[in-house]
Amino acid sequence: MVRNIGGLTEKTAPEIAEYLKSWNMIDAGIGLAAVNSMIAPRGKELNVTDFLIENGRDKKIAMVGHFPMVNDLRKVADELWVFERQPQKGDLPDTAAEHLIPQADIVAITSSSIINKTIERLLELSQGFTNEIAGRIVSIFQNGPLMRVLVDVDGDEMSVDITRLAVRDLELLGGDRVLLTFKATSVHVIL
Repeated sequence: MVRNIGGLTEKTAPEIAEYLKSWNMIDAGIGLAAVNSMIAPRGKELNVTDFLIENGRDKKIAMVGHFPMVNDLRKVADELWVFERQPQKGDLPDTAAEHLIPQADIVAITSSSIINKTIERLLELSQGFTNEIAGRIVSIFQNGPLMRVLVDVDGDEMSVDITRLAVRDLELLGGDRVLLTFKATSVHVIL
């Protein structure tokens, strides 16, 4: 049962975003949708299927969730492990992720893992996929409930969404040199 069904139109997006904390998966899904509605997309559009096929050739790919492009990826990947709570033919149970994700070259994770509260552990298992990029802060501005930090990286701009508290604690200011360390979840290069 959805919390406040019929009354959601009376609430603000930040109020509905709080539903993401719920253990009721429908409520949490509505909360994630509210969070997504408050984040203005920027940067270059990226087709995930094309990206995985182009970058996954002869690689070990771990995929949390059975994505539609699984059959195409099986043709190009050295190995493709698909972890599912309700496995289809060729999939592995989600518990196998603990053992196989650390061996993968590429990890793709469904947003359902945010809703079902497994994202933190999946990112821990993927901790070898950290990237570091040096740059200089161009600007910092509010983007919905978050702060968007634009960073110049050799003439390209990367946008990073972080909390106001993080901006304050890190004492970030325009012009500061920074080292971006991120796990590959979503990256937008602004052209």
